Amino acid sequence: MISSLGTSSGVAIETPPGTLPGLRFVDIYGLTSQSMGLECQSSMTASMDTQPWTMCSGCHCRLRSPKAPDNMADMETHTFTYAFMAHHGSFQEADVNKHAYCLNNPLIVQQQHEDKTPATLSVFKMSSNQVVLETVKKSEDDKALILRFYESFGGMCTVTMTTMLKFKLVQVVNGLEEDMNMWPGLNLTRSDGSVHFTLRAFQIISLKLLL
Repeated sequence: MISSLGTSSGVAIETPPGTLPGLRFVDIYGLTSQSMGLECQSSMTASMDTQPWTMCSGCHCRLRSPKAPDNMADMETHTFTYAFMAHHGSFQEADVNKHAYCLNNPLIVQQQHEDKTPATLSVFKMSSNQVVLETVKKSEDDKALILRFYESFGGMCTVTMTTMLKFKLVQVVNGLEEDMNMWPGLNLTRSDGSVHFTLRAFQIISLKLLL
């Protein structure tokens, strides 16, 4: 079985046979054993050509260099990073998504004054790694933060996000940061420092925290 972040067997994709989008990782498991798999992590977003026992990066086999509308598309030198990781169990059990994020977003280390730095600090915490907090940004219109989440395992999940930030209100917004009132089935609730909600398979939502 082949899995790729952001795709599912229930969605038709117009791509050449064996080709999958290479967003952060492509994972193959169940070829020789139902308890083992192989992940290819990548810092690029090109396609991945997958065949039995073969996995090829799109930079090697499918850079098409179209001439319209950009005459220089895919030209010049491409530099990217990729890595392979063998694992036990499915990609969900092996936390493959987390390892792919570590490759694409390496840890940034900064020196701080010891008297001002706590031993541990986490601004946001998720109760399950099935739901990913992908983006944190300042609101375009007011004193608020926009948080974008998505479900990454392909199944329904109820999750709690806990934050050290003090916020007055939480709202569901769209891509333009406009209030969407309430989504059916989201079951959005809040308590002191926490937000609780339910996501469907591969669902994406944006929440606004009014500070």
